[in-house]
Amino acid sequence: DGSGRWMRAVGVPAKSSVSGGVVLAARGRLGAAVVSPPLDEQGRSVRGRLASEALSDELHLHAFAR
Repeated sequence: DGSGRWMRAVGVPAKSSVSGGVVLAARGRLGAAVVSPPLDEQGRSVRGRLASEALSDELHLHAFAR
């Protein structure tokens, strides 16, 4: 499902909306929000996912990489 794919790719819990918003929460490390309306087939922000992946990679936030 979509949440499993998100966790494998990004590794940070998040909530998305059909308006293009994404809110991430890496406990004790980061809280972030991204808003960018172009959506993918699942109704999630394309740029929001890419930005979330970049933040996770750059700041070593992925939950499964520890």
